[in-house]
Amino acid sequence: MTTHDVVVLGAGAMGLATAHALAGRGRRVALVERFEPGHARGSSHATARVFRLGYEDADYIALARAALPRWRDLEARTGASLLELTGVVDHGPADAIAPITDAFVANDVEHEVLDPERAAARWPGMRFDAAVVHHPTGGRVAAQRTLDVLLQRTRQHGADVRVATAVVGVDVGDGGVAVRLDDGSVLRADRIVSTVGAWTQKVLDGVVALPPMQVSAEQPMFFRPVVRHPGEWLPAVHRGVEDVYLFGVPGEGVKVSEHYRPEWLDPDDRPFDEDTAATARLADYIRRWLPGIDPTPVSMTRCLYTTTPDRDFVLDRVDRVVIGAGFSGHGFKFTPAIGEVLADLAEGASQSIERFRIRAGTRTAGSGVK
Repeated sequence: MTTHDVVVLGAGAMGLATAHALAGRGRRVALVERFEPGHARGSSHATARVFRLGYEDADYIALARAALPRWRDLEARTGASLLELTGVVDHGPADAIAPITDAFVANDVEHEVLDPERAAARWPGMRFDAAVVHHPTGGRVAAQRTLDVLLQRTRQHGADVRVATAVVGVDVGDGGVAVRLDDGSVLRADRIVSTVGAWTQKVLDGVVALPPMQVSAEQPMFFRPVVRHPGEWLPAVHRGVEDVYLFGVPGEGVKVSEHYRPEWLDPDDRPFDEDTAATARLADYIRRWLPGIDPTPVSMTRCLYTTTPDRDFVLDRVDRVVIGAGFSGHGFKFTPAIGEVLADLAEGASQSIERFRIRAGTRTAGSGVK
């Protein structure tokens, strides 16, 4: 039986960021990952993700602002380029965009409101819905590079990293937590942090009461642009009826995806093959809204969303178990800030963001893109 201060379960973005933060503070940390590094079975893989402040909720704007200097600090410490600010544009029906612009005003976020014609002239190849808002503090995060950097630095800080090793049981007692692994070993710690994504309810079954978490297998697809524009196809979020996002990924094309599929899956029994109906829907969408993109896809991937009823995250501690879960398809941008929040909770800090408490059975359904 090996003893640590904290055992972190799951080495996706949030688990890596948490283990990195704790190990960097001098804690004795073990990090356990069921699959191999860089696997494509969960939610953290892909070349790039979106960074944005485009939320109608002050808590998320504050969390994104807290993440920004931490991204820059990680870049400075590693020499890796991780975050490129290109700006982000949101558009949709007026009633879908007004809460975003109101939140920008209330929280002093630099932004610009445009009409659809002006937006189309600035970003040729795109058509815009009734209301458009652009904010410059947004762009692309190099996702896989982030995972690689965090794993390397976590190891350099002395963490006990175990990959291709599954958790088969978690036992919480008065003296600590025992994590039983499929290789027959047991890790004991004062606390654990669970960041296992779509497997959260399986791993913590009987350990912590959680809100329902829906698992869906989303299907981002890549398309070839036939028109260039400033920002090289900067991130755009189409809100309201469409709920589609897109952004350019150098070397891969323009990534376009529906946001959120109404399905409930077992993460151990989920599809990896193409959903041709979803492909057809995206092709139709591109013909209507993105004349600067060839509607024939060049590649696709599948990734898991783990969605809470209100689409808010779960960042909380119950006894000796810290939970980071339910990132609902919009968590990656916050990675270094969430790592610090979960590390603080593991060290005994009180929860500082009320909306992210578990509140089992009380969190209600939300709607739209967070």
